[in-house]
Amino acid sequence: GYLDCGKVIDPVTGSRCAVACDDGFTATVPETNCTTTSEEPESPPALVPFPRCFPSPCGNFSYSEGADIKYSSLFPVLRDTAEATCLPGYEPVDPGGMSLKCGVKKEQIGVGNAEWQVALTGKRAGLLCKPTGVEVERVVVLNGALAAEIDLGPEETWDSLCKGAMWRDFARSIAVSVSLALTVISVATLDNP
Repeated sequence: GYLDCGKVIDPVTGSRCAVACDDGFTATVPETNCTTTSEEPESPPALVPFPRCFPSPCGNFSYSEGADIKYSSLFPVLRDTAEATCLPGYEPVDPGGMSLKCGVKKEQIGVGNAEWQVALTGKRAGLLCKPTGVEVERVVVLNGALAAEIDLGPEETWDSLCKGAMWRDFARSIAVSVSLALTVISVATLDNP
């Protein structure tokens, strides 16, 4: 980690500095002060409170249905590992993805800055076990916003649009439009990686 003391490169007595940690680590305090802790004239300055960076927690793996997971530590943090086996009636989604590591988060999904990753690939870990014989499709979650501008027809009002059959037709039209737009985007993305 490091200290950001503004215009001053190194902290001097009286400096107030922000505490920043490397990816995957969390600061014990958001900022610290460089101050003297003694009344002695030649007393060296000290950082109060003293800043530290510690490995970020991964916690227990979220997608554990049908799996028995053994963690390398009681409270898993960055660089800890886990091994999973499927319970009776379940089978691995990916046999090569049963070893996990707590790694630095690559995408800002959820909270924190560490996540469970497949040890072999470093990719974000997903469902480990599935009911025997069931096929599992990979789902991509889009993160963003959708904006639409709605022009009412000459005989339409917001009140009439939001009531009864017109609302159902309107909602169905919006759902179809969004689905078609996302299909076009996904096809374009797959065609032009």
